Amino acid sequence: MVAQPLLNSAIGRRLLLSFMLAALLPMGVVAFVAYFQVGGMLEGVNYHRLQQDSRSLGMSFVEDLNWRADDLQREAARLTQTGATPNPRPIGFLNYRLLENPSWPELTREQGHHLSRGGTLLFLEGKLAPSMLTALPKTQRLLLGQLDKQSLWRNEEAPEHYCVVSADFQPLYCTPGLASPSAKAWPQLLAQRNDGVFPWRVRQDGSDGDYLAAFWQARLQASYAHPGIIVMVANSRQAVLKGLERFQQFFSAIVVATIALVFLLAVNQIRRQMRPLERLTESTRRLANGDMGVTVQDAGEDEFGSLAHAFNQMSDNLRYKFHMLQMLADLDRAILGAAGMDDLVQLVLGHIRQAIPCDSAGLIRIGANENETFMVALGEAGKTLGALSCPGIRERLSPDTEQAWLHLKLDTPSAHCLRPLFDEPLKEVLLFPSRVIGRLDSLLILAYEKLPADFADIVAAGLSVADRLAVAASNLVWEGKLYRQAHYDALTDLPNRVLLRDRVEQALVRAERERTSVALMLLDLDNFKQVNDSLGHAAGDVLLIECAQRLKSHIRQSDTVARLGGDEFILLVPELAPGSESDKLESLARKLNEVLALPILIAGRQVTISVSIGIALLSDEAENFEDLLRMADAAMYEAKRQQPGGFRFYSANINEKAQARFELIQDLREAISRQEFLLYYQPKFELAGRRIVGAEALARWNSPKRGLVAPGLFIHLLDEMGLTDWLSSLVARMQAEVWNAVNGIISGVFFLQRWPCFF
Repeated sequence: MVAQPLLNSAIGRRLLLSFMLAALLPMGVVAFVAYFQVGGMLEGVNYHRLQQDSRSLGMSFVEDLNWRADDLQREAARLTQTGATPNPRPIGFLNYRLLENPSWPELTREQGHHLSRGGTLLFLEGKLAPSMLTALPKTQRLLLGQLDKQSLWRNEEAPEHYCVVSADFQPLYCTPGLASPSAKAWPQLLAQRNDGVFPWRVRQDGSDGDYLAAFWQARLQASYAHPGIIVMVANSRQAVLKGLERFQQFFSAIVVATIALVFLLAVNQIRRQMRPLERLTESTRRLANGDMGVTVQDAGEDEFGSLAHAFNQMSDNLRYKFHMLQMLADLDRAILGAAGMDDLVQLVLGHIRQAIPCDSAGLIRIGANENETFMVALGEAGKTLGALSCPGIRERLSPDTEQAWLHLKLDTPSAHCLRPLFDEPLKEVLLFPSRVIGRLDSLLILAYEKLPADFADIVAAGLSVADRLAVAASNLVWEGKLYRQAHYDALTDLPNRVLLRDRVEQALVRAERERTSVALMLLDLDNFKQVNDSLGHAAGDVLLIECAQRLKSHIRQSDTVARLGGDEFILLVPELAPGSESDKLESLARKLNEVLALPILIAGRQVTISVSIGIALLSDEAENFEDLLRMADAAMYEAKRQQPGGFRFYSANINEKAQARFELIQDLREAISRQEFLLYYQPKFELAGRRIVGAEALARWNSPKRGLVAPGLFIHLLDEMGLTDWLSSLVARMQAEVWNAVNGIISGVFFLQRWPCFF
């Protein structure tokens, strides 16, 4: 009877129908989403607990293994000192056995190396499993401790359902009624991670049981030369979702009551008198003229009151969208202007409340170290509130989830970390992540005391802002990568020549201002080509990387070590006190010679290499980077000539020698192109027969400018240039031409030698 006057009005009928649909459709969506969200949250919380349980259980197993290994080590030490027999009733083991050398088990090289360092081996598979093995110090005997499988894996405080799986995915122990996944399923579950969660179905008593499972992988390679174990903890899915049934019943009653209340409110609202059209028309005209703050006042409670309310909502949305477009335009200009992230954050926080409807807003910046859950919260005015840790949110917004936004209630456990950000008593938040190259970079937060039922526009606006921040952060990341590629060596990650030049120029300016000195030390690896030729270029790369690491670990923080290319490194030593430069540089050069001369294990071989060092100090002869580098290069070649593996300070005499050497190399290159080499023959005389039996073909350089150049002056340069094989081939070719010319008249043997002492 109450609705009868309402149904007589066409506007009333349409408004009632629209009102009911507008209320019921979102309610149905919310009910549908809430049902699955609650189920997902229950599973998520259980997964999180299972992950913690699997880690705790795995760590308890590792702790048990550790104290057993300690007991075995103590027993081995006791047997070594006393020579007594093994303890017949050991704690944590079934028994002890002494193994003499002939009866040792077959061990891998890594296991043998682990034993030789006093370590303990763990066997969970194979003939010895389960057992531990250690060596008696200073003897050829081993002590084997046989483990009790049941006491090793059974834990009274552990969850009801768990399994222990070996590194090759074979089950070591499972509680009754539970089976671990097959060996084929484990590689996909691990996916290069130490832990994870997954649903699991176990067939028991002719029926399938659904479980929620989590695992944690304990790596034991360093402690026991063993790949480790995987601990899996499971819980029945039916038990986890039992609370969802009560939620469904409770929520159904709420939905029915809400529908009834919506109907009553709709009837009551539509029966009210409509507002005067004049007010609505005036407000519409003002809105069309650009007055975004216009609203219809005193709308009343009739049908036109609802229309006025819709108009006010439209006005608010237009105002928000206007400010949103303005903020996005400002962001685009700032991004194109290469503004920093701090400036962009300040811009967003200064406009977000005017651009997006919310009760409060903020932004979280994520630290660059992905191994830490370190976040810096920024308030609305850009004030840093401090650091907070939100691992639950980080997990739900990980790259694997590909979730564009997240809705959380602040009373949930995973959102507790966000409460300190807001002073108001807020209840819900919308989170919009910005990801850069698969990493979470920032998090836009919109907080509400009550989230509007239809918040699609809010989500769209939040995603737009998050996308702009992601683009800006991505640009900064790529700029950083381009800078690193242009200023650092790709192999050793040391500064390259470009960055070194900049730092040297800065050091020279600072030295002139502070009246200090600067030095460059050029380091060249001796016989590095032999490593490449004998072990391969990959081994050479390993050698260069190791040398770079040693150099970085033995210099001051103010020093710079760079790679020039090939096997040459250069060290910038600034801020040297006048008068003590030579002593400090000599001490540093000796230390670097000693450090780099230590053996390096490459491709299973011990490689020892020396380094020749040239040292150039800032002086009147050196005004810039190129002068210092030229002087250091000359000193290095002098050190290599006098004694490879040593060092030499630059002097004017060295410069003259370097200039002469440079001119000789240039003349030698021209001699190669002009074919200025000729052969001399030295007879080979047989004393017993008193006759000539052959001759040696000796290469000589007949230079038009220098005359006949002695072999000792140019043969070593050909070797440095990698042309000794070319010279051998040239001598062989020239001798073959001579041989053909004399048509075999000369008989004998021609010996082609490569080194200067044979020329």
